[in-house]
Amino acid sequence: MQEALRYAASGDVALVFGTEMSGLSNTELSRCQIVATIPAEADFGSLNLAAAVQVAAYELRVAAHGDTVWKAPAFEPATQEEIELLFDQGERALIAIDFLRPAQPKRLLPRLRRLSRGRAWKKRRSTSFAASWRASRNRCKAAGAGEVTRLPVPLRILE
Repeated sequence: MQEALRYAASGDVALVFGTEMSGLSNTELSRCQIVATIPAEADFGSLNLAAAVQVAAYELRVAAHGDTVWKAPAFEPATQEEIELLFDQGERALIAIDFLRPAQPKRLLPRLRRLSRGRAWKKRRSTSFAASWRASRNRCKAAGAGEVTRLPVPLRILE
């Protein structure tokens, strides 16, 4: 791939991929200045085209930038209090839009909590969700739905 980068410094470069079934024909190969192959298991003579493109793109990136790998930025985790605020705002909004009935909550809220279990909530994400729930509730209130209060009984998470 280093050689392909050298060509790219002085002009356009095209990566040419063959079909998954037969690769490139000899005529097509003869028109290429550089030929690269991806070693594969003998029992599996070819790669899926999308996988081959991904491998080639990765190898080009490594050749151009070294072996450094992109690292996701670290975000501050949400506190348990912020996560509870998120669910509190969600509960109120769902009541305001008449999707959740406090007298018959069934299992909606425990299911929503289970959906997020194991997910590392980031502070920014949890506060954004809480704000969107709060805005939904306020819009309902402005439309005449009235203020929504907490459920009369605490909900338990059912397994």
